[in-house]
Amino acid sequence: MGPSNRRILDRAGLPPTDWDRTMSHPPESSFWRDTECVTNEDKLYTPALWIDTWNDVQPGEAIDAFNFAKNHAANATAHDNQYMIMGPGTHCGIDRLTDNFRFGDLNLGDARFDLWDAILKWNNHW
Repeated sequence: MGPSNRRILDRAGLPPTDWDRTMSHPPESSFWRDTECVTNEDKLYTPALWIDTWNDVQPGEAIDAFNFAKNHAANATAHDNQYMIMGPGTHCGIDRLTDNFRFGDLNLGDARFDLWDAILKWNNHW
């Protein structure tokens, strides 16, 4: 929830949400280590489509999460159906690539990709 939405809730006299409490912790906080949302003992049963960009906040962590899901799959369906789309661009910009896309000094040419079609096909399949 963005800061402006939080201000609206504050003016309405509403208490902090779970999202507010969770996002109040910086990345280096022990909160994240102590939470252990997913541990090495967990097994994952869900196929997933992972989407990120080179210049997103944490592309390396997205790749780590993808690999974690494959390596901790509970069955062949979960293991064999982890897919990642990693493209050039900025946060949430993979659907705005152009036919003459530049990433810094690197000219990638036609980098267009129909992300929404890929998402719809994925969701329709699963």
